[in-house]
Amino acid sequence: MQEDALLDKAIEEFLADGVFELPNGPRHILVLGFSQIILIDKRKWPARSVLRFDLQEIFTRDDRDTLTVMACLISREARVPDQGTPLSDRLEEEAQRNANANKPL
Repeated sequence: MQEDALLDKAIEEFLADGVFELPNGPRHILVLGFSQIILIDKRKWPARSVLRFDLQEIFTRDDRDTLTVMACLISREARVPDQGTPLSDRLEEEAQRNANANKPL
């Protein structure tokens, strides 16, 4: 059965061959587990680069800022704003600018 074939695939295969190959597929996928949240960007997926949040680590810290940053990074507004450039793209552009500015001549 087709459903059994889907269940036998690893999530990496499912994302690469299924979700990200769709003509109008999503740019971001949020995978939720008991102990972690993984944010996958279609543009970063070929390098298997993901943003992983260790929930046990985050919730055992007594640091509200860490939780706030996680919530901000996985929010719809940060990924698909109503207008303007997504936060993730702006952060990446800024990181590239900083990396290039710090390269020795």
